[in-house]
Amino acid sequence: MKKLLLSAFIIILAPKADAQTPCDKIEFNNDEVRGFKSYTTPIDINSPNMVYINKIIEPNKKPQYYIHFRVNEPLGKVVNGAYIILENGKRISRPNEEINLEIDNEDSDGITHFGYKQGVSIQLTAADILLLKSSPIAKYAISYLTETVYNSKELNQMFQCLLMKN
Repeated sequence: MKKLLLSAFIIILAPKADAQTPCDKIEFNNDEVRGFKSYTTPIDINSPNMVYINKIIEPNKKPQYYIHFRVNEPLGKVVNGAYIILENGKRISRPNEEINLEIDNEDSDGITHFGYKQGVSIQLTAADILLLKSSPIAKYAISYLTETVYNSKELNQMFQCLLMKN
């Protein structure tokens, strides 16, 4: 009986063999209707805001990379511009990037929200990709709001994997 309890205890404490690596978390979509494939990093559910990166592969074209950000904003005030600040201090700036605004009235958490969500999708250039490969994202700014990226190291690992996906 003691052996059985000890075995059960060891099994409970042993690390799971099926634990996901950052690369395993990337989602794949094969859109047969429109003829392209895409890979997307998951959204960090522990973050109050949304950050994800995706790669779109169309036949006979270079892959396209996009980074998406969203923030909650109480007033509905929009000032165009998006900025990415890396942990190494370098920046990606898009001062003229158009910001999307939508009314936030979700009550999925049991609370009715009265405010707005601001979002932006930035197509990454080759220079942007090199910068993002060199360092995790520390913060991003949309309009006049700045947010911290809480899963920056994992997001950077997923981005490195995304670059290798075909």
